[in-house]
Amino acid sequence: MELIDYVQRGGIIVYVLIAMNIVGFTIMFWKSFIFLGLNKNINKISQNLVEELTLTKTFEIAQIQSSVSLKVKQLESGLNTIKIIATLSPLIGLLG
Repeated sequence: MELIDYVQRGGIIVYVLIAMNIVGFTIMFWKSFIFLGLNKNINKISQNLVEELTLTKTFEIAQIQSSVSLKVKQLESGLNTIKIIATLSPLIGLLG
């Protein structure tokens, strides 16, 4: 049997799984490119963060933590979608 035959035998469930797979891989590749770009510019990003903190002239721990946590949240966007797909895919696969 060919792959197309297996997909057609699986019905709509297989198409849902394929769609979820495409979304998951798209997010993973997108995040990979973002992380590679950040690795190249890590010094520039850290200098911008230091300049941002020196402009406000406050070096409180809370402000530094909030600035760093904001950057981390920007990097983590989309990862919850991958977690949901990884959780639901085996359960949906049991239906097929």
